[in-house]
Amino acid sequence: FKPPKGTHSGEKHVSVGSGKSAAGAKKKAKPTPATKPVAEKPKTAVDRYGVGLALAEDDSQAEQTNLLAEDVMEEEDAGHRSRLKDGIATTLSEETGIPYDDVNKFVGQWAASSNDDDMRSLAIQKDAAAEFDVPLSDFTKGKIANVESVISSSSSYQAGIGRETTEPLMPSGQQRELLRSMYENTQEALINAGFDKDGTIRLYRGVKLPTSVAGSWKKGDTIPIKSSTLSSWSSSVETAASFGSHTKVGQRGVLLQMDIPVKAIMGSAISGFGCLTEQEFVALGTGGQARVFFLEENE
Repeated sequence: FKPPKGTHSGEKHVSVGSGKSAAGAKKKAKPTPATKPVAEKPKTAVDRYGVGLALAEDDSQAEQTNLLAEDVMEEEDAGHRSRLKDGIATTLSEETGIPYDDVNKFVGQWAASSNDDDMRSLAIQKDAAAEFDVPLSDFTKGKIANVESVISSSSSYQAGIGRETTEPLMPSGQQRELLRSMYENTQEALINAGFDKDGTIRLYRGVKLPTSVAGSWKKGDTIPIKSSTLSSWSSSVETAASFGSHTKVGQRGVLLQMDIPVKAIMGSAISGFGCLTEQEFVALGTGGQARVFFLEENE
């Protein structure tokens, strides 16, 4: 599978990374005591900009997407999520012959970090690029180069300190085998949920971008984007919006809406990489056109 390219060769693509290092929404405030006036509940980014309503009106895939997590969302306790991940690791272990504990660490690594400066995660990105013939992003290449530079010059590393985050979880061949098995299981789950294998799935992603990049954008604009080899998206508008909120000065929080090819979906919360409570889907090297919505801005 090769991701779609931009429609114009001269377009400047906006890099949106992989997404797992972004901060989520803030915790809800404690209830106001009854003896005090109850303040109006702050509106979320979705409420303020009417994004939820605007997208829901033309999101015909919402019902299909929910089918993927139908039994999961009925019971969102931690024990249920743990059993779900246990089942994923067990299935992948049986299919590949790789020990359960190794598979469990592999699946859990995505939740810990998808890029950052952790070679365990960067190696997964690199192996996914090789296995699925998807370009490794310049961002990820730079991260790998930085880690390799530390390895070659650090006396601490030579002494064995910090090696845990500077080495892959397992050999490349095993990681590629796990990625392939995860991909096939995810594709089967999508098809069983009613998606056409040659169709698309509508997903959302919240990002924080410099105003120098997104300053001229308007709600509803369509822009060309380029993401990491593996990147996070969500079927939940509000969850995605939370990753683009709480911006710093000089940033704009942007919600992206994109119809991603079903064949590009690498994992989901019920088949591999993916956080259940975030209704997360992991896509392969998604490039193409995304629709944008502003969430918030600091001047």
